[in-house]
Amino acid sequence: MLTDIPHAFAQNPIPPAYDRRGAFPARREPATKRFRAGDEWVMLNEGIHTVGQRRRTRSTSTTRNPRHRTLVGPVGWRATSFTNAEWLAFMKDGGYSTPTLWLMDGFATVSNEQWQAPGHWRELDGQWQVMTLAD
Repeated sequence: MLTDIPHAFAQNPIPPAYDRRGAFPARREPATKRFRAGDEWVMLNEGIHTVGQRRRTRSTSTTRNPRHRTLVGPVGWRATSFTNAEWLAFMKDGGYSTPTLWLMDGFATVSNEQWQAPGHWRELDGQWQVMTLAD
C-alpha cells in the first residue's frame, strides 16, 4: 500500500504528504549504471508452469485465480530493485517508445495515455522529480 500512495498523491494538483519525515534510502549503486539485462536477472525458460493462487480468498468461497498449468515464457525479471537513475536511463533510452519492452496491452496503454514516465514522476523545468511519501 505504501508504494501506491505516492502515485495516488501525485494525481492531486496540490501534492500532499503521508509522512514529511520520509527520506530517500541510501544509494546502493552508482548513478551512471545503464539499464540492461545482466547477472541480476532471473530467467524463466518457456514451458508449462503452474500459476495462480493456492488458497481461497476470504471474500469468496471460490478461488479467484485458481492454480493451473499454462504455457509461460520465456520471461525474465530483475532480482533487485531499479534505482531512480536506472529508471531515468530507461526513459532516456526510449523505454516508453519501444514496444518490445512491453506486453502488448501495456504498450497500448503507454501509447494511448501518452506516458513518458511513471505516474508519480513529474518533469519541472527540465528536471525529473519523484513524489515520495514525504511529498
